[in-house]
Amino acid sequence: MSEPVILSPAAQELLGQLGDFSPENTLQIAQKWRSAGYEAEVVASVMTQVELRRKAQAKFGPQAQNLYFTIDGLEQASRSLIANWHAQQWRQAGITHVADLGCGVGTESLANAQHGLKVEAFEIDPETAALTKANLAPYPEATVHNTDLFEVAKLVPRPQGLFADPARRTNGKRLIHPDQWLPPLPQLLSLREVSPNLMIKVAPGLAREHFPADSHVAYLSVAGSLVEACILTGKLAELQGGPGRSAVILTSDHTYRFMDSDCRNPQAEPVHLDRVHQAAPGDYLFEPDPALVRSGTLASFCEDYGLSLLDEHLAYLVLPAGQEIPSDPAFKASIQGFKVLEVQALKPKALKQRVTALGWDQVDILVRGVQVVPEQLRTQLGLGGKKKGKAAKRKTAQRGHESAHQHGAIICARVGEDHLAFLCEPLG
Repeated sequence: MSEPVILSPAAQELLGQLGDFSPENTLQIAQKWRSAGYEAEVVASVMTQVELRRKAQAKFGPQAQNLYFTIDGLEQASRSLIANWHAQQWRQAGITHVADLGCGVGTESLANAQHGLKVEAFEIDPETAALTKANLAPYPEATVHNTDLFEVAKLVPRPQGLFADPARRTNGKRLIHPDQWLPPLPQLLSLREVSPNLMIKVAPGLAREHFPADSHVAYLSVAGSLVEACILTGKLAELQGGPGRSAVILTSDHTYRFMDSDCRNPQAEPVHLDRVHQAAPGDYLFEPDPALVRSGTLASFCEDYGLSLLDEHLAYLVLPAGQEIPSDPAFKASIQGFKVLEVQALKPKALKQRVTALGWDQVDILVRGVQVVPEQLRTQLGLGGKKKGKAAKRKTAQRGHESAHQHGAIICARVGEDHLAFLCEPLG
């Protein structure tokens, strides 16, 4: 297993000298090290690693400062919140020996090891495998195999579970069809001969026809962003309640899960929203988490919380008149809410007058079912994507009661045959 430059004694020495590093000091520090006689390759390697660790903090928090990354490895790595959910599924299914196939820099393996699992990490690239070994060094139950992932079939004893996150890009180009992935999805599914318990991370937009009929597919969302779909088989599928689909919404301290108990096959069409009532806009509009929409659980979510649809073609939800917003934390984690201030025809000139009168200096523009480009509309409204200066804010403060709303949202939507603009105040 060849050693990357970043693991060399000279690079390790420089990493130890960084202290309170600031990106603004990069050039000065690099010049200082070169003047001290360190090779350019070593200095460049350390600076690249420092920048990767800085970017990795968004996914891994403080522990990023103790890990080694590659550019591709960081891009593909699951953020720690997601990787921890994966590890929890293994534990809850009673699976304690897991293989991470094509592990990259080993962030999934790291989460598994931190949850007390025995880990077999497979990585064919020798330098990446060396970084994985360094990342997993504190965990003696983690083994790194610098070989093809399909060699997992030769392990004795065989792992109880297999995890894979196939590469879906090559040379910067997205690979749409799962037969083009590296490795292809059908080959990964064939590994059920090695272990019946598979967890395969796939693109959330993958067509349902590619899911095994006896699998469970969980759609994972973080902070309102649909991050992945996860194909689960064997004991992992049983843990979710059997074949079907679910929406999993993760926050820093809670996991909320929604499913439609009528869906017993992940390939099935979602329950059609025509079973959900439609209603005119009231005091509030709600945009559901995309995991609810993609998983096909939105109809049952609406029924559970007494919600109606604004329009049968739009995933915007409304409360019946007089009904209070549910206080359930699961509900609050699963929607973005808006208090409706006004509804008017979608006409930029009239909208500009109202935005000015309301004194908004920040405006979110959401578009559903109409041909509107948010940035073009932003320009037409005179917003330009920039916050107003102090003088403009003073003028706003003099306009009276309407100017209390500094942060607004405009939802552009087609409701029936009407193109409407909902001027709203975002809720928390």
